[in-house]
Amino acid sequence: MSLIEKIKSKGLRGSLRALREKFLYRHLEMFMLERQLDLPMPNRPSVEHWPLERIEYSTLPKMKAHFAHFIPHATRLLEQSFYGHAHLDKEGNVACMGWIAERTFYDDYYCCWVPLPEGCIFQFAGEVAKIYQKTGIVMLAERLLWKVFSERGFKTLRTLIEVDNQPSLATATRLHFKEIGEIWHLYRLFGRIHFTRIERYDGLRLSHLRGSDGHRRDADAAQ
Repeated sequence: MSLIEKIKSKGLRGSLRALREKFLYRHLEMFMLERQLDLPMPNRPSVEHWPLERIEYSTLPKMKAHFAHFIPHATRLLEQSFYGHAHLDKEGNVACMGWIAERTFYDDYYCCWVPLPEGCIFQFAGEVAKIYQKTGIVMLAERLLWKVFSERGFKTLRTLIEVDNQPSLATATRLHFKEIGEIWHLYRLFGRIHFTRIERYDGLRLSHLRGSDGHRRDADAAQ
């Protein structure tokens, strides 16, 4: 895509914002959320329709159809011994995937250390092919991925979700994720200088997402 086509696609304001965030200054705000692994999950859809496969180097060619852009990152994750699993479509291509860190780790994407308490895992780099969104495959992937670690003795799961990502936050609250009173501020200067600030707070800031039919529809849409 040419520069002119990109500007037409994003609009002038969106293009200027993207350039600013890439080369000058970017600030992300993210909720740190936590969930007990032994809580029940919706028992749908059936794994028979979406075969499960632990991600190994042999899985990488199966990402070409929907996640070709992710193959270099997936290769690095495998080199660093992160756990990933994928569900395949009827053609044998990866339809969705999720990755887990089992201990404190350095996040290459956000360029920050993520400390984990004992018995806690961290979920990151979840992807669903666009054509399989709203099929319920996310629920299946989450249920089976968390079951693996619950059976291994892990008790809790943590994840970071951007403050402005209301559909994902609605889905997380529907799946019984709780606030731990932390908002992570991730900064990037001039495209290469990174630092993190953790804002701690009391009370709840996502209570408006619980029990709302509107947000339940958003949560369903995010699946």
